[in-house]
Amino acid sequence: MITIQVLTDQGWMNEDEHPTRDTAFWHARAKSDASGQTYRLVNNDQSMVCLLTSKGSDCWDIETELVA
Repeated sequence: MITIQVLTDQGWMNEDEHPTRDTAFWHARAKSDASGQTYRLVNNDQSMVCLLTSKGSDCWDIETELVA
């Protein structure tokens, strides 16, 4: 599941969820274009993050390693 979050004065707030990255991306892209706000997509294990602004967007796959 992919969570759409919007950046507010209080930080990132969950706004919606979608089963696929593509659906979530286009929904967040439409929201950002309409409102001018910044959105991000995060998957359940936080291994993927997309940032969407009115000026563009980018996605990253995050590799997490445990450090002992």
